[in-house]
This record gives sequence, C-alpha cells and structure tokens, in this order.
Amino acid sequence: MGQTAYRTNMVAGFPGAKFDNTGQVLTAVNLTPEAKQITTVTVGTGGAQTMTLLINGFPITAVGTGGDTTAQNATKLADAINANTYVSGVVVAEASAATVIVTSRFGGRAFTLVETAGDLTPVATQANAEAAPIPYGRLVVRTGNASNEESTVLCGLAAASLLTAQEDNLALTYDAAVGAKVSIKYYDPAIGEYVTRAFEHTQATDADTSVVALHDQINAVMPANTILASHGTADTLTLTSEVAGVPFEVEYGFGTGRDTGAWVHTTNSTLDATNVNRLLLGLNEWTATNENVDVAGEPAIPGGSICAIKSHGRNYVLSEDAAVVGKPVFLRLVANGALDKLGGLRATPNAGCIRLDSYRWHKELGSKVNAGTNLAVVENY
Repeated sequence: MGQTAYRTNMVAGFPGAKFDNTGQVLTAVNLTPEAKQITTVTVGTGGAQTMTLLINGFPITAVGTGGDTTAQNATKLADAINANTYVSGVVVAEASAATVIVTSRFGGRAFTLVETAGDLTPVATQANAEAAPIPYGRLVVRTGNASNEESTVLCGLAAASLLTAQEDNLALTYDAAVGAKVSIKYYDPAIGEYVTRAFEHTQATDADTSVVALHDQINAVMPANTILASHGTADTLTLTSEVAGVPFEVEYGFGTGRDTGAWVHTTNSTLDATNVNRLLLGLNEWTATNENVDVAGEPAIPGGSICAIKSHGRNYVLSEDAAVVGKPVFLRLVANGALDKLGGLRATPNAGCIRLDSYRWHKELGSKVNAGTNLAVVENY
C-alpha cells in the first residue's frame, strides 16, 4: 500500500542536536549524585575473640588475642578486609579508634556487609548512589573536579538541588531615634526582572526590636519564591534566597542623625553556587557516539558518562512554551506542578525559573515541524 500520510515539513531536529557548526564543545563527566557507600563497624570489646564479616557474601575473619585493645582488634579487622583478594577491589577499610570504616572504592557500586561472629556492630553511614542520566537539550552546571584528576570537570543537571541558597546576615548596633535602612535587589520570577525594594524602621527600643520590625516589613511584601527574612540570632536580620542559585544584592545604612548605629554584613554570595549563571557549563549535546537511555520518554546520556557540552553556539531544544526569536531564555531550577523538566528552558517568566545572562532564542520552529511541540533553537552567545 502506498504512503497516504505526509508531513507538510520535515522534522528539523531533536533536543540536544546541534543546529549548525557554531560555537565550541567541552567535555565533562556526569557523576551526580553519585556517592560511595560507607558502612562503619564498631568493635565492642578487646581481647581474645574471633571477628567475622561477610562482605558481598565472602567471609573475612580476624582474631583478637588476650591483651588486645578494641582499637587493636579494629586494626586487625581492617587489615583482614584489605588483604582479602575477593573484596579488596570493591571496598577499602580503615581503622579509626574502635571502628572500621568500610568504603566502596567506586561511587555507585554498592556492597553488602553483615557480621557473623564477634562483638561487631555495623551501621550504614552513607548510602550508595548512582549518577543520574541527563536528558539531551538540558543545561548542566559544573559540580567540581575529579578527585584524582583536577583537569577533569564534573557536571550535573542544572537544578536548585545542586546549588546553594544565598544568605546574607545584617547585625545591627542600636542608635535611638535613627532610621535603620535595608534595600534588597532581587529577581522576581513573576516578571523575569530584578526589582529593588527599600525598607526603613525608626529605632525606638533596642536593636533586636528594630530587626524584628524590619523582618516583618520584608516578609509582608516580598513575592513568593524570592527572599525570606528570618531572625534566628539576636540583633541580626538574615535574608535568604528561596530558590538556590538565584542571587540578590543588599544595601544598608541609616537615616539622618546616625551616631552609634552600625551594620555588620556577612554573606556567602562569593560562592559560585549561589548564582547559577556562574556555574553553567552549557547544553548537553547529542552526539552519534553517545550511548542513549530513556528518561520518561526522553533520550538521555547515562550517569557516569562523558558529556559533550555546547558551551557556545546553537542547539535544538524543547521549550516549555513557544519561543520568541531574540528574546530572553529562562532556566527551570525548581518544578512548578507539571512543569518539572529541571535544566529545561522556556520563553516566559515562571515560578522556579531564572532568566539567563547569555542565552537567547535563535529560531522558533514549534508545531510547524514537530507535531505540536515547542521545538526551538537556543543560542549561547
């Protein structure tokens, strides 16, 4: 039977595919949220005892003798684990006082450990975790460097969980009858712009009362998903970004007549992780040599893989809404209901998103070429 259904236009591309040969590609290894399993074994008594563990089903035995301390028995057990050819390639043991710390040699590789003889109490202190796949066409952030090779960059899906909430503390010294002023420049996700609000309280009782008054003013007017004021320390106003990775700026001072008044300002804003724009590596680009796995119907690169990251240039992506050529691009850091594709992009402001500094929409394709989806081309310039 002949073909009876035709597309008006061919599918132009797919998420992560390069649009043209512009830009540059760097590599990074996705090891997020990979973690090594750690189990701590407490040796309860010294002296003569036979201590036996089963690690991945293989028995490891150490024998304490009369006069041995608990620490000496722990050392004997650690040495026995490291000397066992069946398990020493999977775990490494270290004695610390009366405990033996057993750690996976490789992140994402779990092991089993049970005691079968002796006064031993194993406790899981860190769970094994495998690196998560990263869908193509999503943005990734730098998460560090490999411990054994500083030139190897590590990456993970751009999301608030990998970032740090900015926190600023303002400690006030009281100055009677003088206005205490605080100004906050913050990102408003409802409009996709930075907004400045100023607050002032005329001091009349003590520094702590004034801080509480400013705290109440701020929380009464700040929009959702912006800045939260708190008062966990006497005389100190604490301001915290409600979405990790979204920065803000603070200014402070006093009204006329300042005498004893002073603010002491501390902040963690120098950390790169408080501003996602500082940590962005680029877009997870599809290449023909990458292995693919399926993540909720989307092709992705497996955890533990080397990613090709388009740091500058143009790629196809699926936007959450229709792209507008030349307009800003917004990155999703936190899910908002069904809008849950972290590291994904959209064309209009939305809760859980931040406007990116160096991205714009290069081409809008939409349903004209891709059956009702918001296919578009994004450019990092």
